[in-house]
Amino acid sequence: MSSSKVKGICFHSARPNWVGVSLFSGELQIWDFSNGYLICQFQEDKICVRSLDFHPLQTLLAAGGDDFVIRGYDYEGQKRTFELRGHVDFVRTVQFHPELSWLLSSSDDQTLRVWNWQSKVQVAVITGHSHYVMCARFQPNKDFIASVSLDSTLRLWDYSRLKQKYTVAKTQAFALTNDVEMSAMVDGHSQGINWVDFHPTEDLMLTSSDDKTIKIWKFSRSGIYEMQVLIGHTSNVSCCMFARESKMIISNSEDGTIRLWDMNGSSITKYSFGNERQWILGQHPDLPIVASGGDNSLTVFSLRSQKFVIESKHNYSVFWSPKDNSLKAFYPNDGLLVVLLSKSRILEQLGGQANSNLKCMYIHLSPFSDNKSIEGILGIRFKKEKRVLF
Repeated sequence: MSSSKVKGICFHSARPNWVGVSLFSGELQIWDFSNGYLICQFQEDKICVRSLDFHPLQTLLAAGGDDFVIRGYDYEGQKRTFELRGHVDFVRTVQFHPELSWLLSSSDDQTLRVWNWQSKVQVAVITGHSHYVMCARFQPNKDFIASVSLDSTLRLWDYSRLKQKYTVAKTQAFALTNDVEMSAMVDGHSQGINWVDFHPTEDLMLTSSDDKTIKIWKFSRSGIYEMQVLIGHTSNVSCCMFARESKMIISNSEDGTIRLWDMNGSSITKYSFGNERQWILGQHPDLPIVASGGDNSLTVFSLRSQKFVIESKHNYSVFWSPKDNSLKAFYPNDGLLVVLLSKSRILEQLGGQANSNLKCMYIHLSPFSDNKSIEGILGIRFKKEKRVLF
């Protein structure tokens, strides 16, 4: 492949072990990240695919990229189901509406658009940005859309009138821009903004920018107000998200790190990928799991620490059991077999010590081979020593 850069990530809401990725090389892939195998893939003529989204109820996957076209795929039937044409530049993000047969897209043509993916027509074209629209997202509980752009603005759009017109009149005709009203706008950062995320339950937004910062915003129908600035990344901040199960924020950056923050703006921890730039994040809808996509890899993390206290006077082996996909520790002198986690492969012999701590850090999947093989890495924290086992 010319490149294996990960540009889009999406976890499936109904199939808890599935994660979809879109690649700079034009491939769409669906992986079982728990068991580490490739379920299916689609190829689009080596055109960069920048974003993808699973439909919450149907067996559909939508994706958009550098040929300006949004495509839908039936992953069970292994076929393309629709094409949406109208953008005249790169498509940056796509997102299904949680209830309506709508799809939201953002583009380098400086517009965001709402589509009826069933009838394959545009429902609304939303204008106002003066540079590439890098990201647009539906608010999960209210009739708002947030959009961010390299024009450094964060904009909040009210689509309640469009929704009422659509649901009452059952119209599928093209709607004028004034059916979607801009409720608020703020010059959010000193440089272009790359991503926006809504808090799942509170009236908060999160933005990440080329000015190396992340900002938390309070919003209402009448305004957007800066709450907190998160400083710590040393290069463009590619993506940011509210962690659904905790009061944390996740971000990744072209500086090659993924960071966790608290809501007060303090950096809790970070993980470095070295020189591998990170481009996109995906978050599991139900589990405390997040994925980061970089120049060469997709990495799946658990946000919930899993610690195991093992007491033994003798040596023990930590290994993967292929029979039941579990991580186990075996104490040959004691005859004990302790199940720790899930997966498969012999790893390394570790010296046993009393009150040792084992902590699963992450599992790394390589989604870039043509077969179903994976590259697996398990991080172990042993006493105060961190070991990475291959």
